[in-house]
Amino acid sequence: MSRTPDHNSLVTPIDWKPALKPYGWGQSLHILVPNYRAGSNWLIPFIFSLEAHSSYQDIVFYIIINTNAEYPYFQRLLRMLPKSRFHFHFIVVEKIIHNQHGMPAALAHLQAGANNGIAGFKKMTGLLWASTHLTENFICVDAETVNTRSLQGFRQKIDANHDDGRYFGRRLIETDPPLYAKINRTSLAVLGAEAARSVTDKEMHDIYTWFFDVPIYSPQTLKNMFAHLEVVHGGLEGFFMKLDWFVFEHIVYLYWRVHAGEASIVEYSPLGVTVMPENLTYMDRFAISSAAGYESLWHLADLFVSAQYEAPSSGYPYFLFHLDRMFRR
Repeated sequence: MSRTPDHNSLVTPIDWKPALKPYGWGQSLHILVPNYRAGSNWLIPFIFSLEAHSSYQDIVFYIIINTNAEYPYFQRLLRMLPKSRFHFHFIVVEKIIHNQHGMPAALAHLQAGANNGIAGFKKMTGLLWASTHLTENFICVDAETVNTRSLQGFRQKIDANHDDGRYFGRRLIETDPPLYAKINRTSLAVLGAEAARSVTDKEMHDIYTWFFDVPIYSPQTLKNMFAHLEVVHGGLEGFFMKLDWFVFEHIVYLYWRVHAGEASIVEYSPLGVTVMPENLTYMDRFAISSAAGYESLWHLADLFVSAQYEAPSSGYPYFLFHLDRMFRR
């Protein structure tokens, strides 16, 4: 039984699952996950972790892949989950970019490696699709993620965090590796000169936020952002041609929200926290949460596992990220 709504031929469903409710139904939790064959070994553990901890059944996975040729492999992979309570769809990048939006140069840019930015290109394509097909806030995370606790109340928390409009980070200093400043600068530049001035005038351009919290998106905000990008670049293809390794999709999104007056970027250094968001300890996050009243919903896997005694069971993050990097330090 096909679970693809009639209005959408760009997302390929797994056809052996029960019929899916329409996109945006009720309190569904929508999760976008970019993946590829070499990294697919992390996808099943991620899904298993959700199955193990959650009584929350209305979860919809959108697995973002580059081409139709990858679909049979992932279909076989997901048949390892014949009793899964969740729903699965594939967002195929070449369909969105070429078939729907008619951007052959952008597709060629992706096929050539997108200047080492394939992962970001895939995520941005998924966000473009979601901007017109989803109606509820959703998250977009890598497959190297694991769920650590029940998702009871999680949908309300992502709505609350997004509505709060604050993004936390550390202001960059001269001794920081130049990589961080280049990511911020490049991600802001794609929004155009007016937005760059707006964010810079608010002194929020040099605060690094990546990995502070689960990336949460609003379809309507994305729709507004892509409309802006289309004007700035003379069409969406011009924007997608700009994507490379240094354009981080969530940083582009939060800069857009700052420019649009929806959000602010808050420096946490005055609280005595000096590390980058990716390397925050549990106690760092607890200090920020206690002072600011904002609960980050995930944590770096190896730092949490090595010091989980610091966290009461009620304070466990919902997700751990970078599971693949636990033994690289």
